[in-house]
This record gives sequence, C-alpha cells and structure tokens, in this order.
Amino acid sequence: MRIVGDWFLFDDGESRPILRAKVRTAQGTTVTEQFLVDTGADRTAFTAALLQQLALPVEPAPADELPRRPL
Repeated sequence: MRIVGDWFLFDDGESRPILRAKVRTAQGTTVTEQFLVDTGADRTAFTAALLQQLALPVEPAPADELPRRPL
C-alpha cells in the first residue's frame, strides 16, 4: 500500500505521517483536514472542531462499545 502524505512535527517533538483528506459535511460541502496515518488503528478519531464543522447527527455509542469500569 502506498499512502501519499507528509511528515508533521508534533508538539512533543516527534514527527509522524499525516495526510490531507476532504471530508463531506452534512450539507454536502467539503472540509479539508489533516489525519494522522496509523495503519494499525481500530478506529479513526475526529477532533471536536472537525465534528462541529461536519454538523453530522450525533448518536450515542452502542452499549456494547461503551467503556467498562474495572471491578
């Protein structure tokens, strides 16, 4: 797999791979955002600022995906 992106210097002094992607909003327009490339990630996390721009309907997480408290 080839991912075309850039290396970005983060606040902790580490460089990590990022790519820029266009994401469609609920209104049909697009927003360009940077995403950290993590090919082993289970999920993609959006920033609060991006979620606000997307104006997507919010639904609670399914009960089987809620964090469990340790016993």
